[in-house]
Amino acid sequence: MKWFKTILIFAIFTITYNHVSAQPADTLRVLVYNILNYPNSQGSQRNPYFRKIFRYVKPDVILLGEMISQVGIDSMLTRNLNIAGTTDWSAAPFIDGPDTDGALLYRTTKVQFLGQDTIGTELRNINVYRIKPLNGDSTTITTFLLMHLKASTGNSNVQQRGREASRARQYANNLPPNSKFVYCGDLNLYTSTEVAYNVLTSDGTNINGKAYDPLTAGTWTDNAAFASIHTQSTRTTQLSDGGATGGLDDRFDFILPSMAFLDTTSAKLLNNTYVALGNDGNHFNQAINQLPNLAVPDSIAEALYFASDHLPLYGDLIYYRPIQLRPSTPLNLTAHREENAIRLRWNRVNTDTLGNPILIQGYKIYSSNTGYGNWTLHQTINSPLDTTYLDTSIQQQINRYYHVKAFRNP
Repeated sequence: MKWFKTILIFAIFTITYNHVSAQPADTLRVLVYNILNYPNSQGSQRNPYFRKIFRYVKPDVILLGEMISQVGIDSMLTRNLNIAGTTDWSAAPFIDGPDTDGALLYRTTKVQFLGQDTIGTELRNINVYRIKPLNGDSTTITTFLLMHLKASTGNSNVQQRGREASRARQYANNLPPNSKFVYCGDLNLYTSTEVAYNVLTSDGTNINGKAYDPLTAGTWTDNAAFASIHTQSTRTTQLSDGGATGGLDDRFDFILPSMAFLDTTSAKLLNNTYVALGNDGNHFNQAINQLPNLAVPDSIAEALYFASDHLPLYGDLIYYRPIQLRPSTPLNLTAHREENAIRLRWNRVNTDTLGNPILIQGYKIYSSNTGYGNWTLHQTINSPLDTTYLDTSIQQQINRYYHVKAFRNP
C-alpha cells in the first residue's frame, strides 16, 4: 500500500475589484438617408451618385427613407453596394405600406439582423428594425425606429407629426429598461418646440422611450445660426426627379439615440462622428455643390446634389464589452486520504469576485511539490457541478500541494 508523508493544500485567492471597466468591442457606422422616391423613373440615373456616396462614407448599416419597392432594395444592393468585389451587403425584406416606406441594408460581416416590425400611423408606417453587432450579445441589441413624419407647416401638420411620433414612443416605452434604440429618419421638424420633438426627447410618463438629441435644440428652419446642421435641400433649382429646392435651410433629418447610448460603459454615439455629409456650414440657402465645399471633395458634393434633395446623416455607434471579472475562489478546499489516492473536495463556484451570479465552465486543479512555484496543471474538470477529484498519482514520501481555480468561457 502506498503511503503519504505529507499532504498540503494551498488555495490562491483572487483579487476583488470594486468596479467593472469596459473596452470598445464593436463600432457600427450608421447612415440615415431620405433617397427621394427610389427607384422612380430617375433611379438608374441616380445610382452612380449613391454608389459614390456609399463608397465615401463606408457605412455598416444604412437606413433609407422613401423606398418604393423590393425592386428598389435589390437595385441598391446589386448596383450600389455589392460591387467591385464587395459581397457582404444584405437587406431586411421590404414591407409595402400605405405610402413610401423604409429600408434597412447591412453588412453581414458586421451585423446580425434579428427581425423587423411596422407601426401603423395615419400616413406612413414606422419601420422597426432590430440588429446587433455580429460579435455582440443580448446587451448590444439595437432597435432602429425609422420614421418619415408628416411634412409641411401649419398647426394640423404639427399635431399630426406629434401623433405619429407618439406611436414610436409608445413602442419604445415597452422595450426593456436601458434598451438601446434610435429614432431616426426624415422627421420634418422645424423647431425643437414641436410636439413630436418633445414626445421623443422628454421624460414623459415612461422614461424607457426617451431619446436625446446630440445636436443643438432651437428653431432650425431658415436660421443661419444652424447652417451647419441643415439637411434639406441640396438644390436651388428644380431637377427632373421632383425633389425640393431652396438650398440648405431645414433640419429635417435626425438621429436620436436612446439614453442607453450615454452610458459609456455600455455604448455611445460618438458626437464628433454625427455628420450631415457635405454640410460645411457655408451653404445656407445654397446648393450643396456650389464651390467651394470645404466638407467633402467636389465629386461628392456633386453626387449629393444629384442623388437626393436631402443630405445623408451618419454617425458611429460604439459598443463596449465589460471586462469579465474572474470567478470567485473555490472555498473549503479539503483533502482526504483514500486507498492509494487523495480525494479533493471544494465548494461550488457560481459568482464572480464581486458576488455577481455567473456560469462557469469548470475547474482547473494545479499541483506542486514545493508550494513555492512550479505549479502545473494537474487536471481540468469541464463541469461546474463536479466539485470533487480523486488523485491517484501520488508517489511515496512526497509533499503534494494543490490549488483549485474556477474558469469560465472566454
